[in-house]
Amino acid sequence: MTTIEQAFFDAVLADISYVKELSAGLSGDDLINAIKGRISEPLAKVIGARFEVLAVKNDTSTGYQGVVFRDTQTHELYVANRGTEEIKDFIADGNLAVITGVASAQTASMINWWE
Repeated sequence: MTTIEQAFFDAVLADISYVKELSAGLSGDDLINAIKGRISEPLAKVIGARFEVLAVKNDTSTGYQGVVFRDTQTHELYVANRGTEEIKDFIADGNLAVITGVASAQTASMINWWE
């Protein structure tokens, strides 16, 4: 895979991580249907044909949200960590930017999810 192609998939997967209907096991037509409202239908078909959702984490207590995708052609894993979306995220962003330099509650939630 070229560097540009890699960067493109990184960006698209990060964007579709905001789709609330994502769940572990989505691939093919099910993934296409879940994401085609967020990205164009032709791009959704490319993503649906190539990727599957392995895991989704939505920690409502900290605001951490992440998705693990697997490229079914290369078997590479992609982890998409969602950005600021809710009030808890703004609080974490403030902590990150002004106080400690770390969004500690969200970081702990992500680490606990991976373990």
